[in-house]
Amino acid sequence: MNERLEQLRSMLSEDTNDVFIQYAIALELFKSGAVEDAISQLQSIINQHGDYIPAYFRLGQWYAEQDQVSQALEILAKGLNLAKSQKDDKAAHEIQELILFIEDYED
Repeated sequence: MNERLEQLRSMLSEDTNDVFIQYAIALELFKSGAVEDAISQLQSIINQHGDYIPAYFRLGQWYAEQDQVSQALEILAKGLNLAKSQKDDKAAHEIQELILFIEDYED
């Protein structure tokens, strides 16, 4: 196991509810090739911290990369609605751009 992942897990043990550390663990898992574990981690974040917009963007992106387009578009739509409800225009724009990219790629 990589050292960075171990450090993050140690940090998480000190504050098990820290969504940013949970998100960083998902990114590190993905980077190390543990794609399914990374996706599970993001799904867990969304279940526990439904208002954490970056998890929706990244999960949608990873689903698309795994050719799970319908799941990608579904999670991105939820993230887009959340971003709009939080008035996070930057996140909404980025999610909308990713949705358009995926839809164009599928055509």
